[in-house]
Amino acid sequence: MKMRKPISLLARTKWFLLLFFMVTGLSAQCKETTIDSLKNTLLTKNAGSANIKSCLLIGNAYLDNNQFDSALLYLNKANDVAHKLQVRKYDFDIYAAFGTLFTQSGNYSLARQYQFKALKELDEQTLHKYDTLEVGKKYATLFTDFGYSYFYNENPTKSLEYYQKAYEIIKSLKALYPNHPLDNS
Repeated sequence: MKMRKPISLLARTKWFLLLFFMVTGLSAQCKETTIDSLKNTLLTKNAGSANIKSCLLIGNAYLDNNQFDSALLYLNKANDVAHKLQVRKYDFDIYAAFGTLFTQSGNYSLARQYQFKALKELDEQTLHKYDTLEVGKKYATLFTDFGYSYFYNENPTKSLEYYQKAYEIIKSLKALYPNHPLDNS
């Protein structure tokens, strides 16, 4: 029976680093492949209303990968097609995505402008009611985003006000849906 030599700490560290770089490289490549397949699958030649949702999905995928320029390009495309075709169904989602984009890129005042637009759209669509889980989560997420942008703009009073609004909505939703975890799923 052959005895194995113990692997040195240096060899284990090198092996771990090699695996780490391979996995992260595959992960980054997988994200790019996902975005490319989204572009190839979803976008059509004509600028119909299906392209609004497609551009929104692609823009959000780029946003998830912190590729802000590409996210901005596709969110602008979604917004342009929606306004050209006068389709208001996606306005909340488009404005919320712009708000997230500008928050993540550090432009908090511009982010709030889009957050206010998203809030206006949501209010018009729901008549200020957040009695369903989906709508309540949209309000809570939007108010949390407001709190975040005010916090980083050094306005703790406004920040706390919006965090409190989000908390109240979550409490009321928890009473209506006691078995739901109220996560972002």
